[in-house]
Amino acid sequence: MEPGAVDVQRALHALGEPTRFRVVQLLTARPHTVGEVAAALGALQPQTTKHLQVLEAARVVRVHRLGRRRVARLDRETLAVLAEYFGALAATDPDDAVLDGYERAIARGVPDRVDDDTLVLR
Repeated sequence: MEPGAVDVQRALHALGEPTRFRVVQLLTARPHTVGEVAAALGALQPQTTKHLQVLEAARVVRVHRLGRRRVARLDRETLAVLAEYFGALAATDPDDAVLDGYERAIARGVPDRVDDDTLVLR
């Protein structure tokens, strides 16, 4: 993977953990300090910091150091890459219609069997 490229699998793995998913949901409203995130989660700050580190390593969030405070925000560029990735997966494919038609044909009745390896559709 090229430097700076989003690792989709790593981002999804980071988002798949329930507490980290809650952090992302919290940050959709606005950036928060680490202390605010911890308070909103009802978690200790060291635990919250570890979750933020995983999200930051996956480029899902960015943490800015402002003096003694650290402020976390969503990394919108990474989220745009994930949206594009899933958008491509959601695009229809001609094979989808063929398989849907086959499924409807099966639902109408069992096709004739010529032998153990061949199906005849009418």
